[in-house]
Amino acid sequence: AAPAPCGWLHPGAMGALCSSPPPKQEEALVEEDAVDSAVGSLVDWPAVLDAVPIAPPVYDPLVPRGDFDSGPAFAAVLSTMSCLEPRARCCAQPPLLCPCAAIVKAAAPPHTAFSLLEPDAVLHRLLSYEDARHCPEDLRGVYAWRDAWFPQTLLTLSDADWHSPKRASKGPWANVSSADTCCGACNLTNPNGVEIEISPDRRWMAFKFTASDLLQIGYVVQPGDTIRDPRNAVLDFQPGDIIVMTYADATTPASAVTFQASLRKVATLGAGGELVRTAAFSRLMDDARAPDGTAPCCGYFLCHVSGKELGARFRPQNPEQLIRFRDPRASSAEPVQGEQMARA
Repeated sequence: AAPAPCGWLHPGAMGALCSSPPPKQEEALVEEDAVDSAVGSLVDWPAVLDAVPIAPPVYDPLVPRGDFDSGPAFAAVLSTMSCLEPRARCCAQPPLLCPCAAIVKAAAPPHTAFSLLEPDAVLHRLLSYEDARHCPEDLRGVYAWRDAWFPQTLLTLSDADWHSPKRASKGPWANVSSADTCCGACNLTNPNGVEIEISPDRRWMAFKFTASDLLQIGYVVQPGDTIRDPRNAVLDFQPGDIIVMTYADATTPASAVTFQASLRKVATLGAGGELVRTAAFSRLMDDARAPDGTAPCCGYFLCHVSGKELGARFRPQNPEQLIRFRDPRASSAEPVQGEQMARA
Protein backbone atom coordinates (compact mmCIF):
# COMPACT_ATOMS: atom_id res chain seq x y z
CA ALA A 1 0.00 0.00 0.00
CA ALA A 2 1.28 3.45 -0.83
CA PRO A 3 2.09 5.62 2.19
CA ALA A 4 0.39 8.92 2.93
CA PRO A 5 2.23 11.68 1.06
CA CYS A 6 4.66 13.93 2.91
CA GLY A 7 2.66 16.98 1.87
CA TRP A 8 -0.65 17.39 3.61
CA LEU A 9 -3.56 19.75 3.03
CA HIS A 10 -5.35 22.91 1.32
CA PRO A 11 -7.00 26.45 2.75
CA GLY A 12 -10.10 29.00 2.20
CA ALA A 13 -11.81 32.28 1.00
CA MET A 14 -13.91 33.90 3.66
CA GLY A 15 -14.23 37.52 2.54
CA ALA A 16 -17.55 37.33 0.73
CA LEU A 17 -18.92 34.65 3.06
CA CYS A 18 -18.15 36.60 6.23
CA SER A 19 -19.21 40.00 4.90
CA SER A 20 -22.60 38.95 3.53
CA PRO A 21 -25.60 38.59 5.88
CA PRO A 22 -26.38 35.01 6.88
CA PRO A 23 -29.23 33.46 4.88
CA LYS A 24 -32.40 32.22 6.46
CA GLN A 25 -32.12 28.65 7.73
CA GLU A 26 -34.39 27.25 5.01
CA GLU A 27 -32.45 29.05 2.27
CA ALA A 28 -29.16 27.87 3.76
CA LEU A 29 -30.28 24.23 3.73
CA VAL A 30 -31.36 24.49 0.09
CA GLU A 31 -28.04 26.12 -0.80
CA GLU A 32 -26.04 23.46 1.07
CA ASP A 33 -27.89 20.63 -0.67
CA ALA A 34 -27.31 22.31 -4.03
CA VAL A 35 -23.59 22.68 -3.35
CA ASP A 36 -23.23 19.09 -2.17
CA SER A 37 -25.16 17.76 -5.16
CA ALA A 38 -23.16 19.84 -7.61
CA VAL A 39 -19.73 18.70 -6.45
CA GLY A 40 -20.66 15.05 -5.88
CA SER A 41 -19.47 12.81 -3.07
CA LEU A 42 -15.86 11.81 -2.46
CA VAL A 43 -16.85 8.40 -1.14
CA ASP A 44 -19.82 6.06 -1.11
CA TRP A 45 -20.88 6.93 2.44
CA PRO A 46 -23.65 4.29 2.75
CA ALA A 47 -21.07 1.59 1.92
CA VAL A 48 -18.43 3.12 4.23
CA LEU A 49 -20.81 3.53 7.16
CA ASP A 50 -22.05 -0.01 6.65
CA ALA A 51 -18.45 -1.27 6.91
CA VAL A 52 -17.22 0.73 9.89
CA PRO A 53 -17.90 -0.41 13.45
CA ILE A 54 -20.62 1.34 15.42
CA ALA A 55 -18.14 2.00 18.24
CA PRO A 56 -15.18 4.40 17.73
CA PRO A 57 -12.10 2.79 16.16
CA VAL A 58 -9.37 1.24 18.28
CA TYR A 59 -6.35 3.55 18.26
CA ASP A 60 -3.30 1.53 17.24
CA PRO A 61 -0.88 3.74 15.26
CA LEU A 62 1.88 1.92 13.45
CA VAL A 63 4.67 4.52 13.80
CA PRO A 64 5.35 4.23 17.57
CA ARG A 65 6.17 0.56 17.16
CA GLY A 66 8.38 1.19 14.11
CA ASP A 67 5.93 -0.41 11.67
CA PHE A 68 5.43 1.83 8.63
CA ASP A 69 3.69 -0.73 6.36
CA SER A 70 4.71 1.29 3.34
CA GLY A 71 6.58 -1.05 1.05
CA PRO A 72 10.20 -2.23 1.21
CA ALA A 73 11.74 0.76 -0.60
CA PHE A 74 10.14 3.36 1.66
CA ALA A 75 10.83 1.29 4.78
CA ALA A 76 14.47 1.01 3.73
CA VAL A 77 14.79 4.80 3.55
CA LEU A 78 13.12 5.26 6.93
CA SER A 79 15.32 2.67 8.58
CA THR A 80 18.65 3.85 7.15
CA MET A 81 18.56 7.65 6.88
CA SER A 82 17.60 10.31 9.40
CA CYS A 83 15.41 12.27 6.98
CA LEU A 84 11.73 12.13 7.99
CA GLU A 85 11.79 12.42 11.79
CA PRO A 86 10.85 15.84 13.20
CA ARG A 87 14.49 16.43 14.18
CA ALA A 88 16.12 14.78 11.15
CA ARG A 89 19.61 16.03 10.34
CA CYS A 90 20.15 14.75 6.80
CA CYS A 91 20.52 17.59 4.29
CA ALA A 92 19.92 20.16 7.04
CA GLN A 93 22.59 20.07 9.78
CA PRO A 94 25.11 21.61 9.88
CA PRO A 95 24.03 24.06 7.15
CA LEU A 96 27.52 24.57 5.71
CA LEU A 97 28.03 20.83 5.14
CA CYS A 98 24.38 19.93 4.43
CA PRO A 99 22.93 23.01 2.70
CA CYS A 100 19.95 21.36 0.96
CA ALA A 101 17.36 22.60 3.47
CA ALA A 102 18.78 26.13 3.37
CA ILE A 103 18.68 26.16 -0.43
CA VAL A 104 15.07 24.93 -0.50
CA LYS A 105 13.99 27.57 2.03
CA ALA A 106 15.71 30.31 0.05
CA ALA A 107 13.82 29.26 -3.09
CA ALA A 108 10.48 28.61 -1.35
CA PRO A 109 7.54 31.05 -1.32
CA PRO A 110 7.43 33.57 1.57
CA HIS A 111 7.17 31.77 4.89
CA THR A 112 7.63 32.22 8.62
CA ALA A 113 10.09 30.54 10.96
CA PHE A 114 8.87 30.28 14.55
CA SER A 115 9.50 28.41 17.78
CA LEU A 116 6.97 25.78 18.81
CA LEU A 117 7.86 26.67 22.41
CA GLU A 118 6.62 30.25 21.85
CA PRO A 119 3.60 29.63 19.62
CA ASP A 120 0.99 32.15 20.79
CA ALA A 121 1.36 34.63 17.92
CA VAL A 122 1.13 31.83 15.36
CA LEU A 123 -1.83 30.19 17.12
CA HIS A 124 -3.73 33.47 17.20
CA ARG A 125 -3.04 34.05 13.53
CA LEU A 126 -4.17 30.54 12.56
CA LEU A 127 -7.38 30.99 14.53
CA SER A 128 -8.10 34.30 12.81
CA TYR A 129 -8.95 32.52 9.54
CA GLU A 130 -12.02 30.61 10.74
CA ASP A 131 -14.97 30.43 8.35
CA ALA A 132 -17.76 31.44 10.72
CA ARG A 133 -20.58 30.50 8.37
CA HIS A 134 -20.09 26.86 7.43
CA CYS A 135 -17.22 25.24 9.37
CA PRO A 136 -18.63 22.70 11.86
CA GLU A 137 -18.10 23.84 15.44
CA ASP A 138 -16.23 20.70 16.49
CA LEU A 139 -13.62 21.23 13.74
CA ARG A 140 -12.66 24.75 14.80
CA GLY A 141 -9.30 25.27 16.47
CA VAL A 142 -5.65 24.44 15.87
CA TYR A 143 -4.69 20.77 15.57
CA ALA A 144 -1.34 19.03 16.02
CA TRP A 145 -0.36 15.74 14.40
CA ARG A 146 0.56 12.89 16.73
CA ASP A 147 2.02 9.45 15.86
CA ALA A 148 2.63 10.41 12.21
CA TRP A 149 5.79 9.81 10.20
CA PHE A 150 5.76 13.04 8.17
CA PRO A 151 7.14 16.44 9.29
CA GLN A 152 3.85 18.37 9.52
CA THR A 153 2.96 19.61 13.00
CA LEU A 154 0.24 22.29 13.32
CA LEU A 155 -2.73 22.83 11.02
CA THR A 156 -6.26 24.15 10.89
CA LEU A 157 -9.34 22.87 9.09
CA SER A 158 -11.54 25.86 9.90
CA ASP A 159 -9.59 28.06 7.47
CA ALA A 160 -10.61 25.95 4.48
CA ASP A 161 -13.16 27.07 1.91
CA TRP A 162 -16.27 25.53 3.49
CA HIS A 163 -18.77 25.43 0.64
CA SER A 164 -21.31 23.90 3.01
CA PRO A 165 -21.15 22.30 6.48
CA LYS A 166 -20.29 19.04 4.73
CA ARG A 167 -17.78 20.06 2.02
CA ALA A 168 -14.56 22.07 1.99
CA SER A 169 -11.41 22.61 -0.04
CA LYS A 170 -8.09 23.35 1.61
CA GLY A 171 -5.39 24.73 -0.65
CA PRO A 172 -1.81 23.56 -1.06
CA TRP A 173 0.25 23.91 2.02
CA ALA A 174 -0.93 27.21 3.57
CA ASN A 175 -1.65 27.34 7.32
CA VAL A 176 0.13 24.04 7.96
CA SER A 177 3.45 24.08 9.85
CA SER A 178 6.27 21.58 9.51
CA ALA A 179 9.55 20.81 11.23
CA ASP A 180 12.52 22.89 10.08
CA THR A 181 14.23 19.98 8.31
CA CYS A 182 14.95 19.26 4.66
CA CYS A 183 11.65 17.37 4.20
CA GLY A 184 9.82 20.08 6.14
CA ALA A 185 11.32 22.77 3.91
CA CYS A 186 10.29 20.81 0.81
CA ASN A 187 6.72 20.89 2.03
CA LEU A 188 6.73 24.68 1.67
CA THR A 189 6.38 24.07 -2.07
CA ASN A 190 4.06 21.07 -1.84
CA PRO A 191 1.25 21.19 -4.46
CA ASN A 192 -1.05 18.77 -2.62
CA GLY A 193 -4.41 20.29 -1.73
CA VAL A 194 -7.19 18.31 -0.14
CA GLU A 195 -10.94 18.01 -0.55
CA ILE A 196 -12.81 17.41 2.70
CA GLU A 197 -16.20 15.80 3.12
CA ILE A 198 -18.22 15.14 6.29
CA SER A 199 -20.32 11.96 6.48
CA PRO A 200 -24.11 12.18 6.78
CA ASP A 201 -23.93 11.17 10.46
CA ARG A 202 -21.15 13.80 11.02
CA ARG A 203 -18.91 11.29 12.79
CA TRP A 204 -16.58 10.55 9.87
CA MET A 205 -14.57 12.61 7.38
CA ALA A 206 -12.96 11.92 4.02
CA PHE A 207 -9.73 13.60 2.91
CA LYS A 208 -9.11 13.33 -0.84
CA PHE A 209 -5.74 14.68 -1.96
CA THR A 210 -5.73 16.64 -5.20
CA ALA A 211 -2.23 15.67 -6.41
CA SER A 212 -2.66 11.94 -5.89
CA ASP A 213 -5.27 9.23 -5.60
CA LEU A 214 -4.82 9.01 -1.84
CA LEU A 215 -8.01 8.94 0.23
CA GLN A 216 -7.93 9.01 4.02
CA ILE A 217 -10.85 8.47 6.39
CA GLY A 218 -11.05 10.30 9.70
CA TYR A 219 -13.18 9.59 12.75
CA VAL A 220 -14.19 12.72 14.70
CA VAL A 221 -14.27 11.94 18.42
CA GLN A 222 -17.74 12.63 19.83
CA PRO A 223 -18.83 13.68 23.34
CA GLY A 224 -19.15 10.53 25.41
CA ASP A 225 -16.78 8.47 23.22
CA THR A 226 -14.16 6.29 24.88
CA ILE A 227 -11.11 5.66 22.68
CA ARG A 228 -9.08 2.58 23.61
CA ASP A 229 -5.84 0.99 22.47
CA PRO A 230 -5.51 -2.73 21.55
CA ARG A 231 -4.89 -3.58 25.23
CA ASN A 232 -8.24 -1.97 26.08
CA ALA A 233 -6.57 0.93 27.91
CA VAL A 234 -8.51 4.19 27.78
CA LEU A 235 -6.70 6.96 25.89
CA ASP A 236 -6.94 10.70 26.45
CA PHE A 237 -8.83 11.75 23.32
CA GLN A 238 -11.20 14.70 23.55
CA PRO A 239 -14.29 15.60 21.46
CA GLY A 240 -13.20 17.17 18.20
CA ASP A 241 -9.94 15.20 18.00
CA ILE A 242 -9.65 13.18 14.77
CA ILE A 243 -8.31 9.66 14.19
CA VAL A 244 -6.99 9.57 10.62
CA MET A 245 -6.67 6.26 8.78
CA THR A 246 -5.64 4.92 5.39
CA TYR A 247 -6.97 1.52 4.36
CA ALA A 248 -5.52 -1.09 2.01
CA ASP A 249 -8.68 -0.63 -0.05
CA ALA A 250 -9.02 3.15 0.17
CA THR A 251 -12.81 3.29 0.52
CA THR A 252 -13.34 0.08 2.48
CA PRO A 253 -12.81 0.49 6.24
CA ALA A 254 -13.30 -3.26 6.60
CA SER A 255 -9.88 -3.71 4.92
CA ALA A 256 -6.50 -3.54 6.67
CA VAL A 257 -5.36 -0.25 8.16
CA THR A 258 -2.09 0.84 6.51
CA PHE A 259 -1.74 4.18 8.31
CA GLN A 260 -3.20 5.57 11.51
CA ALA A 261 -2.36 8.79 13.34
CA SER A 262 -4.32 11.47 15.15
CA LEU A 263 -5.02 15.17 14.97
CA ARG A 264 -5.26 16.52 18.53
CA LYS A 265 -6.86 19.90 19.13
CA VAL A 266 -4.29 22.04 20.95
CA ALA A 267 -5.89 25.50 20.98
CA THR A 268 -9.19 27.29 20.42
CA LEU A 269 -10.55 30.80 20.89
CA GLY A 270 -12.57 31.64 23.97
CA ALA A 271 -15.76 33.70 23.98
CA GLY A 272 -13.73 36.87 24.48
CA GLY A 273 -11.21 36.05 21.75
CA GLU A 274 -8.62 34.77 24.21
CA LEU A 275 -6.41 31.78 23.44
CA VAL A 276 -7.59 28.60 25.16
CA ARG A 277 -4.99 25.82 25.36
CA THR A 278 -6.00 22.20 25.80
CA ALA A 279 -4.38 19.22 27.53
CA ALA A 280 -3.05 18.18 24.12
CA PHE A 281 -1.17 21.50 23.98
CA SER A 282 0.70 20.56 27.17
CA ARG A 283 1.66 17.20 25.65
CA LEU A 284 2.84 18.97 22.49
CA MET A 285 5.08 21.22 24.59
CA ASP A 286 6.43 18.14 26.42
CA ASP A 287 7.23 16.55 23.06
CA ALA A 288 8.96 19.73 21.87
CA ARG A 289 11.15 19.73 25.01
CA ALA A 290 11.77 15.97 25.01
CA PRO A 291 15.25 14.55 24.32
CA ASP A 292 15.83 12.68 21.09
CA GLY A 293 15.11 8.97 20.86
CA THR A 294 17.94 6.52 20.23
CA ALA A 295 20.52 8.70 18.52
CA PRO A 296 22.31 7.53 15.38
CA CYS A 297 26.04 7.17 15.93
CA CYS A 298 26.95 9.67 13.22
CA GLY A 299 23.77 11.70 13.43
CA TYR A 300 22.66 10.91 9.88
CA PHE A 301 22.21 7.16 9.37
CA LEU A 302 20.07 4.75 11.39
CA CYS A 303 21.95 1.54 10.71
CA HIS A 304 21.70 0.36 14.33
CA VAL A 305 18.17 1.67 15.08
CA SER A 306 15.12 -0.50 14.43
CA GLY A 307 11.61 -1.34 15.60
CA LYS A 308 10.35 0.64 18.58
CA GLU A 309 13.63 2.56 18.81
CA LEU A 310 13.01 3.88 15.31
CA GLY A 311 9.38 4.66 16.13
CA ALA A 312 10.46 6.54 19.26
CA ARG A 313 12.44 8.97 17.14
CA PHE A 314 9.17 10.31 15.72
CA ARG A 315 7.71 11.33 19.10
CA PRO A 316 9.97 14.31 20.05
CA GLN A 317 8.79 17.36 18.11
CA ASN A 318 11.14 19.85 16.50
CA PRO A 319 10.83 23.21 18.29
CA GLU A 320 11.94 24.95 15.09
CA GLN A 321 8.99 25.22 12.69
CA LEU A 322 8.20 26.63 9.24
CA ILE A 323 4.81 27.83 8.03
CA ARG A 324 3.21 29.61 5.09
CA PHE A 325 0.27 31.80 6.04
CA ARG A 326 -2.40 32.58 3.51
CA ASP A 327 -3.75 36.00 2.75
CA PRO A 328 -7.01 36.28 4.76
CA ARG A 329 -8.57 38.19 1.84
CA ALA A 330 -7.83 35.39 -0.64
CA SER A 331 -9.04 31.86 -1.06
CA SER A 332 -7.27 29.13 0.86
CA ALA A 333 -5.49 28.15 -2.33
CA GLU A 334 -3.58 31.44 -2.29
CA PRO A 335 -0.99 31.66 0.54
CA VAL A 336 0.15 35.08 1.72
CA GLN A 337 2.69 36.67 -0.63
CA GLY A 338 4.20 39.30 1.67
CA GLU A 339 7.76 39.50 2.90
CA GLN A 340 9.15 36.67 4.96
CA MET A 341 8.37 37.32 8.61
CA ALA A 342 10.97 37.33 11.32
CA ARG A 343 11.21 34.51 13.80
CA ALA A 344 8.43 34.81 16.40
